[in-house]
Amino acid sequence: LINREETISTPSSVKFTNVVDITNNDIYIEGFPEKSDQVIDILESFTQDLLTYYQTNVALPLRPILEEIYVANRVGSCRAQYLEKISYETPWYNEQSSYTIISLDTIQLSKDCYSVKLTRGYESDACESEGECTCKETRVARTTGDSVKIYDFTESIYTFNLETVTVTATTQGCTSQGASSNLRLETVLKDTASLHVDLGGTSAESLGSILSPSTIDNLEDIRDIVMWDIGNRPCLAIANGRTTPQLTVYELQGGSWVLNTMIDMDAEISRMSTVVFRKTENEENLEVVHLYVSKNDTLEVYEWTYNENTATFASGTLIQTVMTPGLSAMQAFQFKPSETSQNMIVIAVAYEIEMNLILSSVIDFYEYSVTDGEYIFVNDDKRHTFFVESPITKMEARKISDYMNLVISTQKKIQLYNFLPNYGLDFVSEYETGAF
Repeated sequence: LINREETISTPSSVKFTNVVDITNNDIYIEGFPEKSDQVIDILESFTQDLLTYYQTNVALPLRPILEEIYVANRVGSCRAQYLEKISYETPWYNEQSSYTIISLDTIQLSKDCYSVKLTRGYESDACESEGECTCKETRVARTTGDSVKIYDFTESIYTFNLETVTVTATTQGCTSQGASSNLRLETVLKDTASLHVDLGGTSAESLGSILSPSTIDNLEDIRDIVMWDIGNRPCLAIANGRTTPQLTVYELQGGSWVLNTMIDMDAEISRMSTVVFRKTENEENLEVVHLYVSKNDTLEVYEWTYNENTATFASGTLIQTVMTPGLSAMQAFQFKPSETSQNMIVIAVAYEIEMNLILSSVIDFYEYSVTDGEYIFVNDDKRHTFFVESPITKMEARKISDYMNLVISTQKKIQLYNFLPNYGLDFVSEYETGAF
């Protein structure tokens, strides 16, 4: 077909082996112009509608949203700014009572429903043995809107809600120094698979299995109780004893609580805390639990591990002792500074120190080094934070804003700080409470 006019009656049989230039005006296909115009009109209409949708629903709203985000990041709208007192009547608290508040814990269950646990202490002559006698009672209040339900117990109640179990531990209300006490455990094994489905179609029986109550005897003056899960195995740590202080750890096996570790202490345990995390060591994946045991002048760190590659446990190893003379408060926490960074495991330690004839409090931070396998002094600009108010009675770490926040209480005030990596504590606000 070279420079001549030709009518092709069977188009499917024509093959061009070389480059052939043909102008549109020289080609006629029956019905093609009309069909081509229809296709072009449809594509034009679809493209115009798509552009209109994008402009209306994406481009136009996105601009002010980006501006709001830009401004918010610079004015700190996602950061805690100050503490403010609100007027709220507490029907579960009677100011005229003579008891001492030992602890107060609040859990928000929904938008207008929360649970309050109030532990009260007072001296009593109800103990069987002679000597100093301390009694503890527990009040649990559940508030929903304006309604309040109050439950009083003459025992100390500990409640733990883990991934695999729910445990309620009950101790005797009145104990005297050197007297033997016991711990009653009520355990519910969770059916994790059923809890992850729609609860509307879940029966009460499928939520878990209720184990028979069990009792741990011969415990002297229980000071604190903590729990953790490792390798889907619940563990319960008990700090008990004044004359013969001990750390006793039980684990749940086959529906029974069995002894895992018993460690004699050289001093009375004042408080405990735990952190659960994962790490890789020698190309093996480990689930790790650190148990922090604080005493008068030392903080001991015990480690439990579960090797996911070999499905083996290692229990109760003392990995480090941190000297903390005059320890008054301790808080362990972990957080992720950014999406691309690794989790930081940090211990905040508050202790008293005398400087220039003035007794002040100091907070130091220790960070866990996976490479060294121990906690090292944090290299922050404000590695030592001094407080004239002394002592620091309690610390609590929570991520309530863009930052990890540390709430610190003294005898006269509550203070809120941001914890910034490589910097330390950044003061946010404080609230004067008076002596408490």
